[in-house]
Amino acid sequence: MLPPALSEQLCSLVPGQERLTFSIVFTMTKEAKVVKKWFGKTVIRCVRAIYCSSAIINTAVTRSAAKLSYQDAQNVIEGRVLGDVTVTPEHNAADIEHDIRNLEGLAKKLRTQRFEKGTLSLESLRLAFVLDENGTPTDCGQYRQTDANSLIKEVRASSLSTFEDLMAVLSSSCCSAILRSLNTLPYTFRNKLYSVVTTIRLSVEL
Repeated sequence: MLPPALSEQLCSLVPGQERLTFSIVFTMTKEAKVVKKWFGKTVIRCVRAIYCSSAIINTAVTRSAAKLSYQDAQNVIEGRVLGDVTVTPEHNAADIEHDIRNLEGLAKKLRTQRFEKGTLSLESLRLAFVLDENGTPTDCGQYRQTDANSLIKEVRASSLSTFEDLMAVLSSSCCSAILRSLNTLPYTFRNKLYSVVTTIRLSVEL
C-alpha cells in the first residue's frame, strides 16, 4: 500500500487543492451502454467545465463537489443521507446522493456485462487492522467489501479498458505503454484455466 502522504494527499482529491489528472468521461444510457467517450487532461477543483466531442483528447477543468469515504457512499447506497459531509456551495447533498444511487445502478449493470463477456472473479480475503491513537495495531479481522467498493471497481475497470483501447490506437503512431489487459479471455483459455483451478480446489467465478 502507498504511504498516507501519497494515498491520502498527493494522489487523492483534497478539498481546496488542485489536482492535474487525465480523465475519461462516459455518456451512458440507463442500461449502462456507452454512447460517447471523452478523453482529456483535466484540473480538478476549478470553477467551470468544458466538454468536447466523442473520443477527442482535449483539455478541461472540473470541480469536485465533496470528498467522500467509501463509508459515506455506502451509507447513501443503503438509503441513508450524507450527514455532515462538507459540500461546496454551488452543489447540494441531495444531488450528490442522487448521483451516487444512479452510479450504483449503472455499476451493477456494468458488472453483469463484464461477466457475460468472460471476466474472471479472483477475489481474495483481505486483512484489516484496528489501530489505536498511536497507530499501533490492536485487533484485526477480514476486510468487508461493500457495494461502494464494487461501484468504484466497475468505474475503474471501464476506464482502464477504454484507456487500453485508446493506447492501442495511439501506439501505432506516437507512443506505447504497458497496461493491465481487461480484454475478454478466449473460451479455450478459460476452459484450461478452469481445469487447473478446480484441480487445486481453488474457487473462482468463470
